[in-house]
Amino acid sequence: MKRVPVLHWLATKGLPSRSPALALLAGLALLVASGSARADFKMYVYDDGVLSNTFSVASGDTINTEAFDTAHFHIGRVVAPGVELGIVAESNSPGSPSRSYINQLTYLATNRSSGLHTLTVAISDVGFTQPQTTTLILRSAVNVTWGTIGTGTSTSDTLSFTSFANTNNTQFDADVDPTTPGVVGTAASGSVRSTTLTLTSPGNVGTTAAANSPDVLFGQSPPGAPYSLTDMLTLTLAAGNGVEVNGTTNVFPLSPVPAPSSLVALATGLPLVGMLTWVYRRRYRLTVA
Repeated sequence: MKRVPVLHWLATKGLPSRSPALALLAGLALLVASGSARADFKMYVYDDGVLSNTFSVASGDTINTEAFDTAHFHIGRVVAPGVELGIVAESNSPGSPSRSYINQLTYLATNRSSGLHTLTVAISDVGFTQPQTTTLILRSAVNVTWGTIGTGTSTSDTLSFTSFANTNNTQFDADVDPTTPGVVGTAASGSVRSTTLTLTSPGNVGTTAAANSPDVLFGQSPPGAPYSLTDMLTLTLAAGNGVEVNGTTNVFPLSPVPAPSSLVALATGLPLVGMLTWVYRRRYRLTVA
């Protein structure tokens, strides 16, 4: 039987207020993936175009890197006493009748070296399906806080975010080649991409920005056949500068009319932050009690 991802369970059941055991189980489930499941949900992290880290869990699960370092960046911040979170990525494969998505949330990425450096995070999952419909909508959304949590920012700091669907259910297809992050190759058969969203810091610490892509229509043959979702986030930051960023790739059936894109970005990111912080805070208290 497929294990229900913790974040999906919390979203549907609500936060348990009187059961420490449930909180403990949620924390354990978030950290331990099923040993028998295929690791089809993957994340690649690059520093200046060089592969730094690879993470993988079962398809439709949650990746939590905790805090870690690359050659030029520190990723992560303290969210509870003794607890740091780095990059958290979520997939709801095989999706729901109303929406399929992958989401990546970086709690804090800081350039701890001199000069400009680039951090690229690409995530991909397979096996998404939708109701028997002839047309699907691909839409991406991203929001960012520049110069957060004791870091700086400048007008040289930039962000780009692109979403991809592949109707052949191919992971990291030619549009997102893990060996050449940030370079769009020849599109593989079945590949559909969103408009690349680009944001530039205004140079003021603690400012926020957001963007949503225009809708891209695509179809499956036959309707309901599985497809993959991939997205790629690229951050270029000057020395000492940092960001917190949330990027979401969404797929909706053409009917019913999907939620406004601004609500999608908000609804995907903020509950994820809140639920993960709650789970980790509860887990920490139970461990030391």
